[in-house]
Amino acid sequence: MDKDEQWIRLLPLMKSVVKEMRNEWYRQVDDSLSNTQFHLLAKLNRHGPMKATDLADVLMITNSTLTALADKMCERQLVARERSACDRRVVYLEITDKGRKLVEGHKDVERSAFKKYFDRLSPEDLNHLEEIFVKLHAKD
Repeated sequence: MDKDEQWIRLLPLMKSVVKEMRNEWYRQVDDSLSNTQFHLLAKLNRHGPMKATDLADVLMITNSTLTALADKMCERQLVARERSACDRRVVYLEITDKGRKLVEGHKDVERSAFKKYFDRLSPEDLNHLEEIFVKLHAKD
């Protein structure tokens, strides 16, 4: 079997696994926080205030998608917007105390949702999978 045939077989499997993992995460979350919103909060919790454009790049979403997410999260008082004192065009997003509490509570849910799938793999399989993800994540 050549590489193209393998890819054709692999793509639907990969999509299915990602979808199942995302659905498991949603089943365990008791509120309307999406996976992307959770990752936005987690990133801000870890790194502190970030420029909106940088956050969009890290989350691999468009600036307009980030704006829509930030609007919803500001309404829920999970994040706050701050304009740069040096350049009023630059907007920083910052996690609020309410957002920090929410993301801390969801860490265990995220681990549990994904652990269910990764527990099916042997330690050797996990090491191999990590090597594969590192290769796939590498920038050319």
